[in-house]
Amino acid sequence: MIPEKSKNQKLEALAKNELTLSKYLENYGATFSKDLDEMWNQHDFDCNGYLDKEEARGFVFEISQCIESSRAINYDPAKFDSLFYKFDEN
Repeated sequence: MIPEKSKNQKLEALAKNELTLSKYLENYGATFSKDLDEMWNQHDFDCNGYLDKEEARGFVFEISQCIESSRAINYDPAKFDSLFYKFDEN
């Protein structure tokens, strides 16, 4: 059995990951009018390689402003907190 990683181990692994968001999403079917990696860096205020809840809130909002409109209509800021906690492993 493989032991579960601690929160700090997960965060360290995220920070060391050299795969850019743009590269990760290169086969994603949507287009963005802004560079995703630049947006990520602008919202990663503490430069630790990952976005905490408040950093992610701004990032997701900005994505909703630069993704094609047919997808942007799916973003509901009122649901951010519940979705963040659904996917946040820390």
